[in-house]
Amino acid sequence: MATNLLKSVLHNLGVVVVALALAYLGTSIDSWLGIPGFSSPVFAASGILLLTLGFLLRLWAVADRCDSDSGCFLSLCPIANREGAERFD
Repeated sequence: MATNLLKSVLHNLGVVVVALALAYLGTSIDSWLGIPGFSSPVFAASGILLLTLGFLLRLWAVADRCDSDSGCFLSLCPIANREGAERFD
């Protein structure tokens, strides 16, 4: 469980770093194009809140779905599109 949680934390930090790098790139392109910047404490607080909630949601998913006995079973499976005898697998 601890290794899965550590992997999730490291992956989430990587996602946040990439998101912040893309945001910085966007502001750089805006300044290069001459688009004026704007700042708002409400937008900044909302962004921080959304990043934190997304991070915690992914950690909760790993903690809820992974245990030491059966391992981690977060996966996509196309259950809704099964027909015939395959739907009972």
